[in-house]
Amino acid sequence: MPYRSTGITICGTRYDRRQKLIPEQRAEIFHRYMTEDVSQRQLAREYGVSRRLITFIVNPEREKRNRELLNKRKAKGMYKPDRKKHTEII
Repeated sequence: MPYRSTGITICGTRYDRRQKLIPEQRAEIFHRYMTEDVSQRQLAREYGVSRRLITFIVNPEREKRNRELLNKRKAKGMYKPDRKKHTEII
């Protein structure tokens, strides 16, 4: 019996979490931001991605720092409560 979600099309919607930019587009975004007077919001609107992604493309150190902080939080268990806490929350 097929899964219920197989009939749902998400391609091109806001639920589509696949990679949206090819490496050439990333390089173009970086170059345009550094040379032209264009804002991150304008680039995000133009390419149909979030401003946060543009920030990570323009400033890779920020993306690295963000990933490190996420891994630290995950290691502390901040994103996975145990069963008792989970039942209390619900």
